[in-house]
Amino acid sequence: MRVKKRMSFKLQWQYFASYLALMLIVMVVLLTYAYNSVAGFHSQMVLDNYTNRLGLLRDEQESALTDMVAIAGQIMEVTSKVPFSYREKPEQAADLRSQLSAYRATHDALEEIYIHFLDDEFVHTSTGTYLVERFINQMMLLSDISKDTLETYLNDARQLTMLPMQTIEDYAFQNTMGLRQMTPVFVPVPISGGLRCGVAMFLIESRTYDTWFSDVVSPEADVYILQGDAVLASQQPSGVPAAEVLAACAAGQDTLTWAGQGYHLLQLPGKTFGYRYLALISDGEMSMGMSASVKMLMLLAAVVSALGVLAIHYLVQRNTRPIKLLHSMISDREPSGNELIEIRDGIQRLIEENAAMSSRMEDVETLRKSDFVRRFLVGAFKSVDEYLSFAETISLNVDTACFAVAIIAKPADAEYELTAEKINRLFEGEVCGVARGLGVQDRLAVVAYAGDRRTLTDFLESKLAGLRACCSGVTMAVSGVHSDYREGQRAYLEAENAFELRFIKGNARALMFGEVSAPGTGRMQYNPQLMERLRKTLHVGDAAQVSAALREITRVMRGMDASLFDFRCMYNDILNVVSSEAREQGAQGEAVYDLFKLSQCLSLDDLDAMLHHVCAGLVSEGSGRQLPRASEPVARAYEIILRRFSEPGLSVSAIAEEVGMSDSRLSTEFKKVYRMTPLEHITRARMQRARRLLRTTDMPVKDIAVECGYYDISGFNRRFKAYTGMTPQQYKQSSDASGDMDGESSSPAPQEQKESV
Repeated sequence: MRVKKRMSFKLQWQYFASYLALMLIVMVVLLTYAYNSVAGFHSQMVLDNYTNRLGLLRDEQESALTDMVAIAGQIMEVTSKVPFSYREKPEQAADLRSQLSAYRATHDALEEIYIHFLDDEFVHTSTGTYLVERFINQMMLLSDISKDTLETYLNDARQLTMLPMQTIEDYAFQNTMGLRQMTPVFVPVPISGGLRCGVAMFLIESRTYDTWFSDVVSPEADVYILQGDAVLASQQPSGVPAAEVLAACAAGQDTLTWAGQGYHLLQLPGKTFGYRYLALISDGEMSMGMSASVKMLMLLAAVVSALGVLAIHYLVQRNTRPIKLLHSMISDREPSGNELIEIRDGIQRLIEENAAMSSRMEDVETLRKSDFVRRFLVGAFKSVDEYLSFAETISLNVDTACFAVAIIAKPADAEYELTAEKINRLFEGEVCGVARGLGVQDRLAVVAYAGDRRTLTDFLESKLAGLRACCSGVTMAVSGVHSDYREGQRAYLEAENAFELRFIKGNARALMFGEVSAPGTGRMQYNPQLMERLRKTLHVGDAAQVSAALREITRVMRGMDASLFDFRCMYNDILNVVSSEAREQGAQGEAVYDLFKLSQCLSLDDLDAMLHHVCAGLVSEGSGRQLPRASEPVARAYEIILRRFSEPGLSVSAIAEEVGMSDSRLSTEFKKVYRMTPLEHITRARMQRARRLLRTTDMPVKDIAVECGYYDISGFNRRFKAYTGMTPQQYKQSSDASGDMDGESSSPAPQEQKESV
């Protein structure tokens, strides 16, 4: 009893530990996600707050600058809207000084205002009037600009100009001012018509900026007011050099690290005067206020953990009993304390034993089915009882009204694996059957049984469609429908005969025995001129015309009602042309012949593909090089031209952009593969369509131009004549147009190749 309790406790502890580990992992993931979410939200809230604060600072400064512009515009109201000379009108100077005192008193941001008229030798201020020379040399001493520069600003400031904060010694204040930090601002003084008659210099003391900074921005944050790369005013409690901050801003950085401390950079553009406002916030300040959120997360985690432990205890108690019961069913041994491992090993052992048994049974079943097909096709069953008895052992219902033999094959180069086991699994419902590999070019022989002819043929057609979805080149040939089991050998021969129809009928549908045409029906329809055309184009080495000749041969052969004998004769003619041309070029004729064995072709499409391959090789050998394989972008460009050459907006640049290449590179690689540039290929396709429409339709030339991608009829006429040597009307009326082949075309004229599409 004590041993049982110990084992039960150990099992419960294993269960509890596994659940606890899972809960801890989930908790860590959730807490990490929650902390990152809260931290991100808090950081964004701090940044938004600083953005608003910088906006207030911007409003304060730009409001003060706007007031300065307004004061400069109002100054001339005191002087009857015209500038004056102090020596001539001292009384107006007194009025002006009074007005400046009023402006200074009513604007907290202004420490002092100085006015200088362009044709006057004096500077006016709220405390008096001074000679310009004395004012510059003795009274207004700026630490960061020279006297000449100050004179230039007083005489030539054409727009609001703000200088960086600097030390100023102003004797005009009777030395009560001393050395103080000031920001000079120069504003043009206008008269009627917007003409500039003088310059007003305003001084903003540093304490004004200190007030703005302390009112709207935290004292722990660095604040800069920038004009381009110049610092006009700043607050720098962090000690980070201004050069580092400006370099980070120029690089577009959002963060900065200095002396091991991280900082966030926040920039705000000015509204009116083109200044920038910058705040540098430390990571410590960004994380302030997070402690309350962290405490809340920890409390929530503690509550969830407690609830999780209670849930784990409930699940352990609930699942222990089924585990013990399952262990007792799988293992006849006493529990060792590792019941879960023993259960896993027991289930794995049962699975392996069941799989091994199923595999052995399936192998035996496959071999018996294969043997049934072999004996059936060679007529080895001596009696109907032996036939029925053998079929019963493989669960095959042969007591039906009819059967047929089918041969299924796939191309030799297809990666799809065609096996008897796959075919055996296709049979269902009213149709049953078995398959066997023939060992010849991946062919299979299939015997199918059904209650009626229609059901049998429909089933085979549908399964062919399914196989072709997996491997497009699959071919199926079907014998005639029989009812006597002794006709199995005959049915197989019929299927073999039907299999040869693939060259005439193609392989899009099942090839049925009895569809062979009578010998000699198609030979007279065959045009010998096609062979001569192929011979000439191969000899000339024009790849485009060779391809067109091959397409025409395939089209004619596909449309002929030819017998297998006729087809073999035509095949022999093609082979003779290619072989003779190969011998003239020094190629190995035997290699060409081997490549064109009929047994290698499952359809007329296969033969067409092989003809294109070999002829392309011969043309390439004649030019002294192999045609390179088209890369994926170049092949896509070729397909785009084939599908969209009639679009007026199609150009080499548009195609290059779509396939991800430059114009020059696309043209170079395209010509290596197809022996013409993309522009030549577009023009060729358009001209071929135009010639075809001119030959076969009564469409007006302007409509044909639109169909071929030209909205300019004169441009179409010019290109067509450059390409064919005739205008469209002349071509339509000429006798040459009626005999022109679709695939043939003269080479484009040199000037045509230079024109853009």
